[in-house]
Amino acid sequence: MKKIFRISALLMILPLVCTSCFKTEEEDIFDDSAAERLNKISDEYAKILTDQGGKWAMQYFASENMQGFVYVMTFRPNGTVTISGENGYIGAVITGNGQTSMAYGTADSQWDIIRDNGPVLSFSTYNKYFHLFSTPEDIMGSAFGAGLSGRGYEGDYEFTLMKYSGDTLYIDGKKRQLSMIMTRLPADTDDKTYLDEIVAASSGYFSPKIPRVFVAYPNGERHVITGASTMVMNVYDEKSEDPLTTSFSANAIISHSSFSFMKPLTFGECSAQHFLPQEDGSLLCLDDKKTTISAGDLSKDCFTDTLQEWTTDLKVCTGELKAAIDELNSQLPKQNGFQRYVQSINFGYAKYPVQKHTITVAVQVSKQAKMSLVFYYEPGFPAADQLKLTMAGNDGGQMTTAYYENYSGLRNLLERIGASTFQFITSSRLAPVNMTMAAGGSAENALIVNAK
Repeated sequence: MKKIFRISALLMILPLVCTSCFKTEEEDIFDDSAAERLNKISDEYAKILTDQGGKWAMQYFASENMQGFVYVMTFRPNGTVTISGENGYIGAVITGNGQTSMAYGTADSQWDIIRDNGPVLSFSTYNKYFHLFSTPEDIMGSAFGAGLSGRGYEGDYEFTLMKYSGDTLYIDGKKRQLSMIMTRLPADTDDKTYLDEIVAASSGYFSPKIPRVFVAYPNGERHVITGASTMVMNVYDEKSEDPLTTSFSANAIISHSSFSFMKPLTFGECSAQHFLPQEDGSLLCLDDKKTTISAGDLSKDCFTDTLQEWTTDLKVCTGELKAAIDELNSQLPKQNGFQRYVQSINFGYAKYPVQKHTITVAVQVSKQAKMSLVFYYEPGFPAADQLKLTMAGNDGGQMTTAYYENYSGLRNLLERIGASTFQFITSSRLAPVNMTMAAGGSAENALIVNAK
């Protein structure tokens, strides 16, 4: 009986003990007032910002209609901050006449953590290289396009501090609520060198000479991107029957070692936002390690894109193809003291009067003039990055017909092109502005083509 009583007594006491414990814990959590808790977390963020030298890279977006830019910021405990940037808008500010060539600028101003609904990082005094996106004045004559009249670009200069994790600060623009990040940099980072490296690296991403690139998702679907080099991209489903009405805009930023969209691109259950360059020049998504961005299949998606034109570099043509060009050159007549020669071989797509893929042999007939001999072909794709050209007549022009009938070198050139299966080789699958068309996969019998 004593044993039973002891157990019953313990069971009666246990809820009281637990209740007492929970009450104490609750009192500890809410001991401070809301204002005190806000002051405490604000002080913690101020320490984070100035710690380890106080140097950060901010990936800044003014709006969803503009590309992002990287700014380097050095925060000091005395409330001053050095802000450095390098972009065309800074170039416009420096020149004062709307010229938007890339330029570097650095200036000091004040910063503070203000208390709002949460801690807010405020750049509280004017910095001409950073506040240019948030002032109401427009940069007139800017090649990037002026802001809204009397409203500027409506960018933020105050940012709600959302989270700090792994030397990364997650922030939201207070006015526009655009999500951005700040990444801690080593204290000895040189601002200009760091930003120069970003500008230099950006040329290795997208090229305006490649009209379309593709986001390939692990579910097999693809988005098509046009205008990628502007960082304000037009995106649509590859299978869309009407891209003009189904497309949407996506802005992006190139940072020191990566490319990111401001907001994730989604396709079904797939989502991708941050990408790293790969050895072949393509981009691989950091989020899923599967989604890629590239020019797609080099033969089917890129070379035979109906928006694309290519020209050959005849100086580095090799093998049988070079022999055929040399044969044609040896047969071309001299006229008025000028020796005619093959100026280039161009590949493209004719939209008028017919819609066909074309090979144009351009013959220089004088110092001022050249003649275009146009031939049609049907493309075939035996394997990835491979192209087989089946010749399909010519434009019927008088000179095209005459040259084809009279010069065996021209016929041999077209026959050798048509008899070959070309393998495309490039150093960048994202911006393949130069490619080797290797007949039979051999660089010893090849044409070098450059995007026009």
